[in-house]
This record gives sequence, structure tokens and C-alpha cells, in this order.
Amino acid sequence: MAKVIASVPFNGTAEQKQQLLDFIAEHKAQKGALMPIMQKAQEIYGYLPIEVQKMISEILGIGEGGCTPDGKFSLDSCRCVGACGLAPVMMINDDVYGRLVPADVDGILKKY
Repeated sequence: MAKVIASVPFNGTAEQKQQLLDFIAEHKAQKGALMPIMQKAQEIYGYLPIEVQKMISEILGIGEGGCTPDGKFSLDSCRCVGACGLAPVMMINDDVYGRLVPADVDGILKKY
């Protein structure tokens, strides 16, 4: 018999959101800021609801067509790089990386 787990509705307050936004503004320019920001979010909310995770990622992440502040990386999507059998695929210059999982990305980016 399958166990059904009810999801807990997110009930963050405006004060909590502002506290997190202030913390992000103070720390986002620092290298390695993601973990302290996530820890602060957990401290503020008591857990890391998906709504808070999305808010953090939208503030810290680069968007489609965007470029990192250091100019090293841009983010573009495309329909095909000729490696469908290796999907999901990431391409950096002429180097193609396939069968990726999120844990692979940091190691690949460190090469560049």
C-alpha cells in the first residue's frame, strides 16, 4: 500500500521575505555565498520550502541570455548540439559533456 504524504502549504510572511532579501543583498557578491544564504533561509523559515529555494535561485542565478559578472560564462539554450544520445548535455566552447547530473557541473566549470 502506498503511503500518501500531504504537502505543507508555504506560509512565509512579508517580514521573513524581507529579512532574507536583506541578507542576500549583503552577501550575494561574496564568493561562496550560496551556502550561507541557504543556511540563513533555513534559520528564518525553519526549513527550505521550494518557494524560498526558487526565490534564491532567481536572485543568484544568471538567466537565459545572461552572463556571469566575471564574463567567463553565458547561459544560452539551443535546440540541438548533435548529441541527443548523451542528453542532458552541456557544451562549453567546443567541448561537449553528456549524461550530466547536477553534481557534475561544478567539476566541469572548474576546468575553465
